[in-house]
Amino acid sequence: MRRGRLAAKTILIERDYIPLGEFANLIETRIFPIFRPKMQHPQDVTNRNKLYSIVNHAKMVWISEAIALDPFHTKTFFWIDAGFSRFLRKEHYSRPFPSTWTALNMLISSNRAFVSVARASYEDLNLSRELQLTDVVGTNKNFVRGNFWGGHCDAVRKLAAQTLAIFFDMLSRDMIDNEQVSLFLAYRKQPELVSLHKIESESRSFDYIASE
Repeated sequence: MRRGRLAAKTILIERDYIPLGEFANLIETRIFPIFRPKMQHPQDVTNRNKLYSIVNHAKMVWISEAIALDPFHTKTFFWIDAGFSRFLRKEHYSRPFPSTWTALNMLISSNRAFVSVARASYEDLNLSRELQLTDVVGTNKNFVRGNFWGGHCDAVRKLAAQTLAIFFDMLSRDMIDNEQVSLFLAYRKQPELVSLHKIESESRSFDYIASE
């Protein structure tokens, strides 16, 4: 998809383990039995597969590794799920990425990361309203979209670290949920890192960065 000075180049980071995988046994043998009865959707994959939440949160480790490597000497980094490709409109495959630099320049100048809102309500996003971990964890709700997000490397790194801190806080309290919950709570803790946008569909998340 890239042209000219942004010609495509792939850097493979090979590992023989999943980051945070050491917690899989804890999740299966302790957290599931304790917390599953308190979950809103106990049959959700998050609450049935011991590795699901671990892989969700491993994204934060992987993108931090990429930032440390800085293979392209760039100020911006984005996480994109492999499965996100089904949301891309066909025209994106035949034109330069990005087609304009408006959104990227905004993220660079403001030192922020782009995160799109999914099912978070106005009340959820109201920072003056106090939210406890127990108000959110166990809902399995996609408050924000974790399949495509990113921006200025400093903001992404700090947001990833905050998301992991929340994940560890969950585990310490015998709780579990997906990274879209943790990322949302990370935003609430450090809103200065985030350029939050209400996006009506998955494809528009990519459109915003690619062509705004």
